[in-house]
Amino acid sequence: TAEALVERMRGHGHRGAVYAGSLADAVEGAVAEARPGDLVLTLGAGNISQAGETLLSGLEARLGEVRA
Repeated sequence: TAEALVERMRGHGHRGAVYAGSLADAVEGAVAEARPGDLVLTLGAGNISQAGETLLSGLEARLGEVRA
């Protein structure tokens, strides 16, 4: 499961790994955590491709101009 993957990642030193639960929660979390200069990558299956535009809009609203 996705939850199990996050737990394994955390167990291997990636303490910042977080299970979001939904696409909307994942986008909200990425927008909140991203800082200028960060690279935000979305990987997954299903509807993950829908996150791109929402993520860019949120980052632009919070940080200003964003390179896509």
